[in-house]
Amino acid sequence: MKYCQARELDATSLSVDVSAQKAADMPVRLDDIQIHIHLPTELDSRHRNGLKKTIEACLIHKDSENPSEKIEI
Repeated sequence: MKYCQARELDATSLSVDVSAQKAADMPVRLDDIQIHIHLPTELDSRHRNGLKKTIEACLIHKDSENPSEKIEI
């Protein structure tokens, strides 16, 4: 949201869907994390890449270090 606001992009109807599976092995953790960002307008490649980098810099994202994570914008 802040990425969009800072660049005056319409984020009025922004929504985020997250799904995950419980890993089959130990330690207990989430696996196969899917993040889908839905914006009311289409972003050009520059903003799409910028938003993806912003998500990847998120503390929760960095803490998970989950190689099976997938982000879609």
